[in-house]
Amino acid sequence: MKLANEANATIKVVPDETKLAAFQICNITGEPEHMTAATKLVCQHLASENVEPSQVSLSFLVPGMFVGRVIGKAGANIKQLKAGKEIKVDFIDHVYMIGSTSMSEAACSGGLDDVLNFIENFNTQLYSLYGHENGPGQPDGAESGQQNETW
Repeated sequence: MKLANEANATIKVVPDETKLAAFQICNITGEPEHMTAATKLVCQHLASENVEPSQVSLSFLVPGMFVGRVIGKAGANIKQLKAGKEIKVDFIDHVYMIGSTSMSEAACSGGLDDVLNFIENFNTQLYSLYGHENGPGQPDGAESGQQNETW
């Protein structure tokens, strides 16, 4: 896939055999900075296919144990992640299971530029929870390794 090559990440689209799902699941793997780049490219591609290309909706699957830390006390972290942009973010608990891990959905929507900015901020927050303390592309003293991002 062209987008995967451009971002230096792996993008696997999970087929919907039933053709009934209102969404498509993509699993993006690679180094944190490559996954962020791939997520942005996929988002831009989706926006170009929309009836209204300046608007986009994107959902992330987040381990349920991380949701409280992503949102923060009284929503402080999510407000900071949104950085005053016109973007809506909703969390829906326990929508999917991966192995024995309950996953929650973080659904965001807004203008393309705002969503792209949010992806950068949100992914940096998630990577820190996975042990990449300084976010993608930053040395953190930990051994580099592939991560998975599903949305």
